[in-house]
Amino acid sequence: MNKLIRVIIIIITLLCIYSIGYIELDWFWHIGVSENYYKINKVILNRLEEEDYSLLNSKVNRSLIPTAIDDNYIVLTTTNAKAASINQTRLQQLTTPLIIYKADVTGEFNENDMPTDVELSLRVGSQVIFVKNDHTGRYYNGQIGTIVGLENDIIHVAVLNKNGDKITLDIEREL
Repeated sequence: MNKLIRVIIIIITLLCIYSIGYIELDWFWHIGVSENYYKINKVILNRLEEEDYSLLNSKVNRSLIPTAIDDNYIVLTTTNAKAASINQTRLQQLTTPLIIYKADVTGEFNENDMPTDVELSLRVGSQVIFVKNDHTGRYYNGQIGTIVGLENDIIHVAVLNKNGDKITLDIEREL
């Protein structure tokens, strides 16, 4: 099942479990226009028709609890604390060495306004999500990857490129 459909299924599952009547998505990324694009756009624009609800509801698995590290699910939560708890649990499941990267912060910043924690704890095998676009187009905000190597100033992340091929990006520390 493609990852975009998994995200939509998780969103719909959350809507069903928590009886949320409305959800607003701020962005939508797609590769080309396809039937999935139109279905997802209907969710984003809140223009679902009866057959759309039926199709989405047929895909909901209320008992789904991803357990394998390599499932590559994105878990949507209601609070940052819940996300931090899930991240910590997943990180502890990995047996590779833990490396902590500390941000170099200059000036005054409210920690709540930062896109990530000041200290990032990573292990080879960690699932990550990019929080900004790369000006050269190597990665984009929201892209999922898996850590395949850690060095002092370089993080090696495996991602799928636009052709669906697995590639490794070498992300250098920004100063």
